[in-house]
Amino acid sequence: MKIEIKQTGPCKRKIKISVPIERLNQKIETLFSHLARTTALPGFRKGRVPWNILKTRYGEEIREKAIEKVISEASKEALQKSNLTPIGPLAISQIETTNDYLHFQMTLEIYPQIRLGRYKEIKLVRKQKRVSEKDVEKEIENLRALLKSAQAQKSNDKEKELPVGDEFAQLLGKPSLKELKEAVRSDLIKIEQEKANKRLEADLLKQIIKSSKVDIPPSLMQMQKERILKEIENYLTAKGLTKEEREAEIRKIEKSAERNAIEQIKSSFLLAEIGKREGIEVSKEEIEERIEEIASFRKEEVKKIKEEINRKGLYERLKEEVRRRKTIEFILESAEVKDEYFDSNGN
Repeated sequence: MKIEIKQTGPCKRKIKISVPIERLNQKIETLFSHLARTTALPGFRKGRVPWNILKTRYGEEIREKAIEKVISEASKEALQKSNLTPIGPLAISQIETTNDYLHFQMTLEIYPQIRLGRYKEIKLVRKQKRVSEKDVEKEIENLRALLKSAQAQKSNDKEKELPVGDEFAQLLGKPSLKELKEAVRSDLIKIEQEKANKRLEADLLKQIIKSSKVDIPPSLMQMQKERILKEIENYLTAKGLTKEEREAEIRKIEKSAERNAIEQIKSSFLLAEIGKREGIEVSKEEIEERIEEIASFRKEEVKKIKEEINRKGLYERLKEEVRRRKTIEFILESAEVKDEYFDSNGN
């Protein structure tokens, strides 16, 4: 078998393959042998149909099936011999047979070459907003407004005022206003911690991307960009925007969506490479823990979540999500993280 590889882009390859015609003829004979053993026609019992009749009736169909099988087998062999890992489907074209060979061309995008930059002992700053008394009071006012709205809908009395102080806190299940404020403050601190950790993770990934080199397969970038835009469109639809308004908003953010897609794909490839280099594995117990987290967050039974994962074929995606999280935690363990705090004015 002859193989000729041409690089047509950073992650694109065009492979011309020539398979000896004897291999195609052998495949045709094999398929005909199977057909002869299993086919019955009017006037002939199964396995007794003459070959000339089978070839007249099924010759073209068998030849096409044989070509398809030989191309599939030869494609896999060519990829193995060339040490290429494709991303997405293979595009087969220019199929041609001569006296000596079955020729065809295969176009594909491949897993990019990755040059990892620095990912250990990275210097990071975790910036977290302080929760002030004003923030707590604002949140309690929001709770008051929500409670009043709910009460008005229930009793149809919009003029009825809510109690204040400890009595208001008791409506929300707290013995006193002081304890309500403490609970609100604790929740706000957790929210700000989560925001700070997300900003830290984003900064970490940006630094790794900046110091590394990875080419992005164009089709992956386009798919990820379309996925981002679709999510945004669904969000805008839920907000009640018209089709024209949604299209106008999408046009505004198309470029930024492309940048986000590139960053997301680069971070995925780089984290996968780091996980591979550091031997980061995911156990069944860790996947079970993640499923329990999802069930707890969605307030659903673990069994129901597992059934959904199996039904939608999401097991591998869940496994990669856990591996990604473990890899980020591994990188952060060696990072030099400095904590800084700011208030509502940015000081």
